[in-house]
Amino acid sequence: MARQLCIVCHEWPVLIQKRQLCGRCYQKERKKTPELFKPTGLFVGNRRASVKKAIRKETQYSCELIFARNFFNHKNYIYEAVTFHLDGINYTPDFYDQERNVFIEVAGTKQAFYANLPVYRKIVTVFGSIIFEFRKTDGSLIDIEKLHPFSEQS
Repeated sequence: MARQLCIVCHEWPVLIQKRQLCGRCYQKERKKTPELFKPTGLFVGNRRASVKKAIRKETQYSCELIFARNFFNHKNYIYEAVTFHLDGINYTPDFYDQERNVFIEVAGTKQAFYANLPVYRKIVTVFGSIIFEFRKTDGSLIDIEKLHPFSEQS
């Protein structure tokens, strides 16, 4: 099967399916019309799908899959429903529980959790009206206010 070529240059294969452009032509279009490519600050899903349309996505990592099977007793949750943009930080909580209106982050390992702790704190403080929960894979709650990152401990 022949690869589809860019609709502008007709030389390179299509990288951006939505616009039928190769990577170089896509970047040129972004520079010409930046108002069409502005980040919104908050967008839904990896492919910008509507929260209302998305009912449930399959989880990507096994610790999140275990958590979803053991913690949720309903199917009213969305995997990676929203991405928050803040000062060069993109943060996507693991789950959105529609019944409780809560975003849930599952800590797969201590190292990953502590590495992301400053990001979690910043997101929680900036988006104060949104409820975030940080949980272990067994479902137990982690209180980030009582934790100190390793760099602050003496």
